Amino acid sequence: MAKVPTYEGLNILIRRKAVGLSQKELADMLGVDQPVISRWEAGGRIPRSYESISETFDECEKRLLEVVDSLISLAEASDCSEVAYPMYIKQADYRDRCVYAQKLPYLGMYQQAVAYASMTVRESGRKSYAELA
Repeated sequence: MAKVPTYEGLNILIRRKAVGLSQKELADMLGVDQPVISRWEAGGRIPRSYESISETFDECEKRLLEVVDSLISLAEASDCSEVAYPMYIKQADYRDRCVYAQKLPYLGMYQQAVAYASMTVRESGRKSYAELA
């Protein structure tokens, strides 16, 4: 019989994806192995310290929103009708070349921030896109 995801497991899955983290990246942040994250999300186990996981997500979300705000501010400060955000393909390039890598340690988090900022910029009538860096 298939396991049914728990409230905690679904919340971990949704929040992990919302901030652009893979299971492996979240596992590294929490000091556990990736299969543990998989079991939590699938309902096979409930985390012992759900509150500390929530605190980790709270911090990730706070940092992500700070970067989104910064990216939107850059667009608002520009007189151009188009905004190009630098995009990286490799984690190493992102880590070595992007000013936001200190705040958002994983490339997926930055990509998520760019996506959120781009949507907001487009809603204001400007064109926005990612440009390979």
